[in-house]
Amino acid sequence: MAQDDATFALHAMMWRPDGSMAELPGVDGGTSCSARWISSTGHIAGTCLAAGNTLRPVVREAAGGAPVELPLLPGAVDAFIDGINAAGAATGQTDPGLGSSRAVVWRDGSVFDLQQVTSGLPDGVTLEFGGGIADDGSILAWGADTAEGTYVMILAPDEE
Repeated sequence: MAQDDATFALHAMMWRPDGSMAELPGVDGGTSCSARWISSTGHIAGTCLAAGNTLRPVVREAAGGAPVELPLLPGAVDAFIDGINAAGAATGQTDPGLGSSRAVVWRDGSVFDLQQVTSGLPDGVTLEFGGGIADDGSILAWGADTAEGTYVMILAPDEE
């Protein structure tokens, strides 16, 4: 990332093999962006600060591609991405406005609450963060419950 000293905005950057840098544009009306992950096929995942100071998940098909803002869960205020695989599926978290985050996966332009598309979770565990997604679709996720504390799991989401 590079910072614009005049506006304090962060700019997502990509270093090319020849040593030059390319700025990765943000979403309309946004002031700052970060690039969090790049897949083996060139998909770039990140988060942009959009108008209204809300965080928006953004994916680019390749370094020169236009940013695509991904949808939020109904009622969510913010979201960010922390991983993307070769097929363009991404994971992260969203804030449903309930005081805690929810782990999500984005596939084919849609967002899914990992809690709703994963079976076999321990009783009482709420999935809060999707930390990465492998090319086979398995997801590294964090969850918590009030009795035992924090869980780190590898999930295989159910097919819709």
